[in-house]
Amino acid sequence: MRLKPAFTCPAFGDEDLSKPYVTTAATGVEKTNAGKSFAIKTGLTGIPEYRVAL
Repeated sequence: MRLKPAFTCPAFGDEDLSKPYVTTAATGVEKTNAGKSFAIKTGLTGIPEYRVAL
């Protein structure tokens, strides 16, 4: 899937962080998929964030 410039908030999900998710912009975009979230297949895996105690 080729992403257009209006995507925002990329994040990785699933227990092993193997599924990237993106959200599309809703403001100023006149498209059917504006303001929606998508899980995409890329073959990429995210890395876990460090846990800290504050």
